[in-house]
Amino acid sequence: PLAEGMAASASEAFDAIGKAMQADATLASKVGGVLQFELGSVSWTVNCTGEGSIAEGRASAPDATITMSEPDFLKLYAGTLNGTTAYMSGKMKIKGNIGLAQKLAGLTAAARKRGAAAAATPSGGGAPAAAGAGAAAGAAGRAGDAIVGTPPGFESDAVFARMAANLRTQPRLPAKVEGSFGFTVTGGPGGAVAEWWVVARSDAAPRVAVGKPATKPDCLVTISDAHLVALAAGKLNGMSAYLSGKMKLKGDMRLAQKLAALVGAGPRSKL
Repeated sequence: PLAEGMAASASEAFDAIGKAMQADATLASKVGGVLQFELGSVSWTVNCTGEGSIAEGRASAPDATITMSEPDFLKLYAGTLNGTTAYMSGKMKIKGNIGLAQKLAGLTAAARKRGAAAAATPSGGGAPAAAGAGAAAGAAGRAGDAIVGTPPGFESDAVFARMAANLRTQPRLPAKVEGSFGFTVTGGPGGAVAEWWVVARSDAAPRVAVGKPATKPDCLVTISDAHLVALAAGKLNGMSAYLSGKMKLKGDMRLAQKLAALVGAGPRSKL
């Protein structure tokens, strides 16, 4: 299970680091440089100059470039892989200012701490939310996120309702995802199968709809109802789900890393 404050994907981890820097202006100044991460075919830039910022892609002139696999980076982020051990074993390669790279631990620790605190504190006060699908369903219901034709009896209906709510209330979310998904959800009532179509692109109207996609989606996801709920609740790690066969992907598999942004808890007030 994914512990509170942990990350299921590199995208989620960098998003958490960015939010931690927004919450504490001193974090970026403690690093004081530009870190570039090469995680397989995906690059990320952590700019710790000025107010600090996070962006997918390469920096023009990074002070340090860190190369490692995404699974090892997630272990580093989670604190289960020591930076020195990763470097000495060859799991992490550093080009440029090694001393700067050593300051990454402060950023990841702050992001984990903030994530755990946010998970433990209900939004807007009041009683703690129920875990899993019940919490998702409650949030969706309050927002009035009912979707026409929703298949009855699927717990994951609440997950898609949350996606719809996030796309409606977060104008920048489509540009952050830049992709479309076709979901085949198995294991419904009596073995039923549900089809969903999710569009989150800056060049098209955001959409979450029941049924087969009208156009070919960028990424096809096949997952059971229960596993999708667990994935959205943070109880199932995305990489583990894929490697164990609980989640099957076809097409642009990198887009699957952005599912965390789609199923996030919803819009948050600016810090």
